[in-house]
Amino acid sequence: MTDLITCNTDTVQALARTKPKPTEAETGGSATSAPSAAKGKKKRSKPAANAKRQTKASKVKALLARKSGVTLDQICEETGWQAHTCRAFMSGLRKKGQDIFRETGKEGKSTYRFGSANSAAKAR
Repeated sequence: MTDLITCNTDTVQALARTKPKPTEAETGGSATSAPSAAKGKKKRSKPAANAKRQTKASKVKALLARKSGVTLDQICEETGWQAHTCRAFMSGLRKKGQDIFRETGKEGKSTYRFGSANSAAKAR
């Protein structure tokens, strides 16, 4: 026959409060229960203060700032965006006040660059 022990809630709560802490042998040498030690996460090192963050937007702006300009295919290759996304990004730059000039070359490919039509004609 099995004896059943009856416990009231006060007894259960008292037992929960007196739970023993893990020893060094149980934790593998470190008796601390820090969350970072338990999860094994590494802290990220902060980038240098003068390093500028390289975003896709900053890459496109750098390409558009070149004297030779940039083609839509080059922007797509650099960012991994589809063509309609690249055109939409340049449209957004225009709405923010940037002058973007489009020039069609002999092969029928469009070249985009910052500036106006007058500055693009001077660049030839």
